[in-house]
Amino acid sequence: MAWARVTCQVYRLFSEAQHEAMESEQLPEIARTSLANTTLCVKAMGLRHLQKLDWLDPPDSTSLRQAVRTLFLLGALDAEAGLSSRLRLTSDLGELDL
Repeated sequence: MAWARVTCQVYRLFSEAQHEAMESEQLPEIARTSLANTTLCVKAMGLRHLQKLDWLDPPDSTSLRQAVRTLFLLGALDAEAGLSSRLRLTSDLGELDL
């Protein structure tokens, strides 16, 4: 198999200065976003202990606690961090504004 060199053009959505200012590696999305939606989906699947999951990039414990607290305040989780009876009865997760 022969390799050929091809000339091509590159189109970027940012300037060269912006490109140079970017970090070489960004934080994984799981470290940058709220885990409330992920937590709710995991709880809906019946998994109770999020810390024991085999995460590809494990979130920090503070993010997990904040997600559980948010879901509790919204009424999605009960005092034992399980799905609230409201969600178990309706099984309508789309009602929550996450």
